Amino acid sequence: MWRKMLRSDRVYKDEQRNLIVCPIPYDASFMEMFYRAWGIVQQFIAADAHLPREVALPRPPERQVARYLEDRRDFPVRAVIEVLGPLSQPELLQGETRSVGTSTVTPTAFITGGVIAPVAGVVTSDRP
Repeated sequence: MWRKMLRSDRVYKDEQRNLIVCPIPYDASFMEMFYRAWGIVQQFIAADAHLPREVALPRPPERQVARYLEDRRDFPVRAVIEVLGPLSQPELLQGETRSVGTSTVTPTAFITGGVIAPVAGVVTSDRP
């Protein structure tokens, strides 16, 4: 399994853990952006799909993202994703090709320390 991941960045299923693995190269700026975005989602879900309190999302850009989501909370998720597309900034995801050094690591065991994933649930609205 580890060797498969080292040879390729293809998505694969880890049968032993029943997980779909999407390998991505480690990039500190990407990881920071990913975890900040995931934090917005976690706070939004914890607030029952309403705008979280300011103490939960103190940065104005994070609160704006949560507002975009709250404004659309009564619509199907797929439709919300589609209409938020024009607000995306694909130029922030521009990649570059460059040569990097590689090394082979042979671990004694490959252990997944934890998985963070959303838990499905039903969101109801008490609003008229």
